[in-house]
Amino acid sequence: MQIKIFTFSGTGNTWWLVNEFKNIAINYGYDVDVSSIEQSSEITENKILKSINDSDILGFAYPIYGSDWPRFMRDFIFRFVEIFDQNRESIQREELPPVLVLTTMMMFSGDGALMPKKYFKKRGFPFKWGVNFALSSNLSVPMFRANPYEEEKLNENKQKAKKKLKKLLNRIKENKDWREHQWNLIFRIVALLQRVSEPLLFRIMHFGVDSKRCIQCMQCVDHCPTKAIHFDEETETFKFSDNCTFCMRCYNLCPKYAITVNEKVCLPPKYERIEPIMDGFKFSDLHD
Repeated sequence: MQIKIFTFSGTGNTWWLVNEFKNIAINYGYDVDVSSIEQSSEITENKILKSINDSDILGFAYPIYGSDWPRFMRDFIFRFVEIFDQNRESIQREELPPVLVLTTMMMFSGDGALMPKKYFKKRGFPFKWGVNFALSSNLSVPMFRANPYEEEKLNENKQKAKKKLKKLLNRIKENKDWREHQWNLIFRIVALLQRVSEPLLFRIMHFGVDSKRCIQCMQCVDHCPTKAIHFDEETETFKFSDNCTFCMRCYNLCPKYAITVNEKVCLPPKYERIEPIMDGFKFSDLHD
């Protein structure tokens, strides 16, 4: 069985999850191919059409932000279905591949794994699996201080995630649907409230760079998935565009904690940063 997964990971949680899924899937005889949507120039129209024609399952993986999907992944899926709409005649199969969605979260994701459902179902793709996995937080800022879990709690969550992945793969093997929280009215109401309130948080949260702490290593510029950070060499200042997807990557990877939130320098231990979720992890893994 061929499974194609398109993924986006802000600070590594989703990247770890997809790689664990891939490793466990080998034991089921499945071949999993993963592409980061940050490599947008390499994910051509032909490659998208090939993934539809050749895959037994189409997968999408992303973190949840306030019960919502990242704008970066949303825009990619909009592009994906638009390409499908424009090239229906080139699809060389009678039945479209079913869709799988994997999401990562801190504690609660509501129905975040079901966000793409209507876009695929409308076009005839069976939306069979949408599952959430609790790992850790990367959002420890003044207006929402949720420090990452310590190692013991994180390892506990990782073990739970592995068990859940095996359960999911058994469901896939048995061709049984699993759309988590689809019929849980309370979860869906809370998720809706979060999706209304979360954009307000992002509207009042503005990033900057503290020039006294910054060493101009350019990691924030080099690793920004949406290229929302620009360094002006003439003024030697950093500018953040509206293209920011609030993945918190720059904030978490800065070696000098120079990324500010609403002009405030946020230092540990009060504002902790997420640690690499696995040995040898590099932020370049998310887009190389």
